[in-house]
Amino acid sequence: MKTQQMKLVKSLLFTNISKYWLFFPAFLLMAVYLKTTGPMNNISGDAADIWTSIKSFPTGTIVPSYVLYKGFGSVYPYVWLYQLSQYFGLNEFVFVKLFHCALFAYVSAIGFPYIAERLLQIKPKTWRKALLILVMFWFWKSNLAFSQVMVDLPSLTYFILLVNSALKISEPNRNRTIFRYLYTGLLVGLNTCLSGQYSAAAICVLLYILISSIPQSAELNRKSALRAGISLAILSIGVLGVRWYNSYFENTITNSLRDAGAWIPTGATWLKIGFMRLLGLYTNMIPDNRGLSIIKNLYGSEYDSTYQLMVGGSMPMTIGQYFHLVFQYPADFLTRFSNRLFISLSPDGGNQSVSHLFTAYTLLYVTLVSCKKRCITIKQLFSAEILLILAFISSLAAVIVLSVEMRYAMQIQGLIFTIALLDDTMWNGFSKFGKWIYRSWERKSIKGSELVRFPYIFVLYIVFCVFCFAHMASLYELLGVSPYFVLFHQ
Repeated sequence: MKTQQMKLVKSLLFTNISKYWLFFPAFLLMAVYLKTTGPMNNISGDAADIWTSIKSFPTGTIVPSYVLYKGFGSVYPYVWLYQLSQYFGLNEFVFVKLFHCALFAYVSAIGFPYIAERLLQIKPKTWRKALLILVMFWFWKSNLAFSQVMVDLPSLTYFILLVNSALKISEPNRNRTIFRYLYTGLLVGLNTCLSGQYSAAAICVLLYILISSIPQSAELNRKSALRAGISLAILSIGVLGVRWYNSYFENTITNSLRDAGAWIPTGATWLKIGFMRLLGLYTNMIPDNRGLSIIKNLYGSEYDSTYQLMVGGSMPMTIGQYFHLVFQYPADFLTRFSNRLFISLSPDGGNQSVSHLFTAYTLLYVTLVSCKKRCITIKQLFSAEILLILAFISSLAAVIVLSVEMRYAMQIQGLIFTIALLDDTMWNGFSKFGKWIYRSWERKSIKGSELVRFPYIFVLYIVFCVFCFAHMASLYELLGVSPYFVLFHQ
C-alpha cells in the first residue's frame, strides 16, 4: 500500500512539474532583476510610508501610514516576511523580493495561461507561454509594481487566483470539494479588500460562480440542490470571514491610530478626493485640459480659487455629485474616459517608447481580431464567461475615473497579451502573410489569387497602429515644447 501511495505521489509531482516547469525560469528571471533594483522603498512614496509602518508592527508600537486605509492586505504578509528576514539576519527585503518573484512567476507562467486554456479552449504551446513571460516582464518592470512594496502585484495575483479557481469550479465533471468553495470564498473576500480596485471584479466572478454552481435541469434533484446550497454557504463563510477580519483590522489598528491623531483617510475619503482629479491624464504628467475646461465652465470667475482647492485635495466630491457632473457634461466625460482607457492600453515603459507602443498596439489588434472570430453568435457573446471578461474590464474603473498608472492596468494588459500570444490568430496571420509575399514574388504582382487572397486584415492593422500612434502623439503634445518631451524614443 505504501509503495502504491509513493508511486501516486511521484506521479502527481512529476505531472505538475512537467506541466508548470515554466514557473521556475519566470521566478529566476524576476529574482535576477530584483537583485539589481536595491531597496524596495526607495522610489514610491506609498512604499516608503507603508514600509516604515510594516517594520513597526513587530514592536507593538505601530507607526501610522496613510496607506493603512487599504486594510490588512497592505501590511500582511509583508510583516511576516520582514520578521523572517530579521530572524535569519538577512537583508530586510530578501523574503519580500522572493515573494514578488513567486507572484510574478505564478501570474505569468500559470495563472494567465490557464485562463487562455479555458476561455479560448486551446492548449498553448510551451514556447508561446515562455514568450508571454518575457513580454509581461518587459512591459511591467518599469511600473514599480515588481520592485516596490505596494499592493498592486499581490492584488493582481489574488484576482488571477480567484478567476482560475472560478474556472476550476465551472469545469464539467469536476469534483467540486468543500475546500475549493472555501478557498474561493476567501479569495472573493480578499479581492474586495486592499485598495478596492477589484471589488466590482470580485462581484462579477462571484456571479459567474453562482451560475456555474447551479445544477443543470437534467441534473436537478434534491441531492444536487442540497450540495449546491452547502457549497455556496461555505463560499459565503469564506467571503464573510475575510471581510470580518479586515473590519477587525480597521477597528483595532487603523481607527485607533486615527483616534491618536494620525492622518489615515478612509477609502471613501480617497474616492471623494479622487473624483476631482481632473488635473492629469497619465500619472499627473499629461495635463487633462478637458477636465480643467469643465471646471472653468462650471465655476467661471471662481475657477482659480477652486483649482487651488482641488490641487490641495480639500474639495472632495460625493458619488452623487460626481455623476451629476458626468450627466451635465456627458460628451466631455465620455471623451475623458476613452482617453484614460486608451492610455491604460498603451504601456510605453514610461518613456514614450516606439518599441513598447508598437508591440502593445499589435497585441491589442490581434486580441480584437481573435475576439471577433470567436464571438460570432449572440449566444457566444452572452455566455456566462462574459462575466469574467467584465471582471477584467470593471477592475479598470479606478484607472478610467480617478487617475492612470500603468500598474493599475496590469490585469487587462495581461489578458490582452495572453490572448494575442497564446491563440493561433497572430501566428496564422504571419503564415498567411508570408504565403502572400511568396506568391506575389512568384507572380511578380501584389494581386491576390484564388489560393492566397490579398491580406486586407494586415492593411487594417497598419491603419489601426497609425491611428493609435497619432492619438498618443496628440496626447503627449499637451506637454508642450521641450527637448525632454521628444515624442517616441527608441
